[in-house]
Amino acid sequence: GTHVSFAELKATAGEFPAEITRPYIIEGHIISDIESGNVGENIQTTSTTINYTVCRRTAYIQAKDGGSGFLLEFETEEDNIVKFNSLVSLRVEKATLSRFSNPERYSITGLKASSVLSCTETDPAMIKTKTCRMSQLQDSDIYTRVTVSDCEFPIRKGSLTPLHEGYTSVTNRH
Repeated sequence: GTHVSFAELKATAGEFPAEITRPYIIEGHIISDIESGNVGENIQTTSTTINYTVCRRTAYIQAKDGGSGFLLEFETEEDNIVKFNSLVSLRVEKATLSRFSNPERYSITGLKASSVLSCTETDPAMIKTKTCRMSQLQDSDIYTRVTVSDCEFPIRKGSLTPLHEGYTSVTNRH
């Protein structure tokens, strides 16, 4: 295959979604942790049950330079063999490249375990992290590692408990 940058891969598509027909290879760091349960869209099926299937098939990959990223969606949970903080080389041929707006972001879907050419553990300190204020965030920061500085969440009164009942042990679900 041919190694391409994230920008070059995005530029190959005329219209979206686009099937990737050439044997392109991209490399980047996996910055999502499947164990968190918050990677993909978790569908709430009842008031206390959450379907984690999409989450378990999803990963975020950031370019080595930290400039942009993709959401990766594998065909099955078993196909998602990439590991948090690893350097991954992916052959994306026969996958689908999609672009979404508001905010602008990109995904690669239809990946299989065989798409993963290599997955090497790396020191998390080697992964580029951008630091900025909330007002400086850009669409290109989606699916990248960003530290937001001087960030506060004002609470008008009372306490804030940011949880969903489906995530608690009280409901005995997940």
